[in-house]
Amino acid sequence: MKHRILALILILACLLPSAALAESIFPLAEPVTFTVAYNKRVDSSAFAEMDFFKRAEEDTGVIVEWIEWPSASLAEKKQLAFATGDLPDIILGPGTLSNTEVISYASQGFLVQLDGLIEEYCPNLMDIYERRPDLRISSTLADGHIYSIPAISEGLEDSNQAFMVNMGWLEELDLEVPTTLDEFHECLRAIKGYDYNQNGVDDEIPWSFVFTGSHHISGLDGFFGAFGMAVSNSRYYLDGDTVVYCYASDAYKEGFKYLHTLYSEGLIDIEFATMDQAAFEAKCTATPKLVCFTQYWSEDNLNSVYGEKVYTAIPPLVGVDGERHWSRRIYALSLNGISITSACENVELALQWADYFVDPEKGIEQRFGMIGTWLEKTEDGQYRKLQTEEGAYPVAADLVKSVPHWPFTPCIAEDTRKVISDQVDNKLENCAIYTEYLSDAADCFPTGLVYTDAESEELAFLETDVETYALQMAVDFIVNGGIDERWDEYIATLNGIGLETMLEIQQTAYDRSKAQ
Repeated sequence: MKHRILALILILACLLPSAALAESIFPLAEPVTFTVAYNKRVDSSAFAEMDFFKRAEEDTGVIVEWIEWPSASLAEKKQLAFATGDLPDIILGPGTLSNTEVISYASQGFLVQLDGLIEEYCPNLMDIYERRPDLRISSTLADGHIYSIPAISEGLEDSNQAFMVNMGWLEELDLEVPTTLDEFHECLRAIKGYDYNQNGVDDEIPWSFVFTGSHHISGLDGFFGAFGMAVSNSRYYLDGDTVVYCYASDAYKEGFKYLHTLYSEGLIDIEFATMDQAAFEAKCTATPKLVCFTQYWSEDNLNSVYGEKVYTAIPPLVGVDGERHWSRRIYALSLNGISITSACENVELALQWADYFVDPEKGIEQRFGMIGTWLEKTEDGQYRKLQTEEGAYPVAADLVKSVPHWPFTPCIAEDTRKVISDQVDNKLENCAIYTEYLSDAADCFPTGLVYTDAESEELAFLETDVETYALQMAVDFIVNGGIDERWDEYIATLNGIGLETMLEIQQTAYDRSKAQ
């Protein structure tokens, strides 16, 4: 009987997670090797060459055999790996697997279910989940399970852009900073035709913004708060618990009417719908100066060209409801920060290795550069950006030679706000102008919703078609007007393309997330 009891104890011990493994301290006494696949971007050094990962190998004793899936052949490499079952132990990086692929491959059994193991082997991730339960909800799939460590890169600020003006221009014209939509209109009229740069050419631009590429209406997201809706980096918002598509809302209808009036009077940059980011920045930083009002993420970036404070951030305009509103920045979550595949034979240790990177300091280094090279840690626990001999913090093109620059583990605002620099201080000072006017977080559509395979496939198809038409018509409404007469036809066309179905899917996903 004693022998049977002893045998049962031994069997149970084998089935339970190893306490020694759960408490193992890096570096390992004996090196362990994992194969790790990632998307090798053309603008980045190979991960094997980065100081960040070289130090990780020294700290942990985990040797990585890196498998490069170059951006140009990423789709083919992934398809082949999953089709043949010749999988790496780990897949790393939000640019490697899409959210849809994580959902699909998890349902097929290619990715390891991690909930239950996370609690045992990932103290850093559990700390973040406790601080931010919304991130745990967002990384939980529709089946109620977690299959990856999420990646999220939250910024330093809660507002994405600032509403800026060339104060010298206003001072020359003896104009006050506008506070209402009517005052803004009159201010633009006064600026129109004034030869501010004194070159004898009618080249001044009262108001310029970007409406192309990934920007679209986000180049004006804060401005639309004046018409009752300030949303950011999402085409949706919440009316209570109802999902609404912003391009089909009354707020945007009224906003487009106002913009058309300004455009018809020559007060808006005629190239707003065709110029890219580089062309926009060139206009804002031209010598002699061309642009009076604009929206941009960093006042400091524009002013640095002049070596003086030309552009100044100002409060949002009082809107049609008599209140000021500005867009709150909402961050996107990628399900694939780190995923462990079914090929991995040591899942627990792989999780411990992954959690090493979830440490807040490692998250900061992933994004801003390594301590001692790009950053210095101050006595009060903050991180100051180091400058080059020329007096500037290195650009992203240099950063990606030694660190990924885009975090593959959660890098949350609570931690990133510990990074300080003159530019950061300036950015936070500007953002403070908008804090009291930010849209309620409860009105913002969550960006980390999880969908079923079928929902993801249908959304990918519908959103492309719906948004293509909506953006085409947005430019049409601003340039040509007639929105009142054409609005019903416009909404009917959107519904015919798939808007109603798209909203039904989003509503279902949102309701499901709330239930969790």
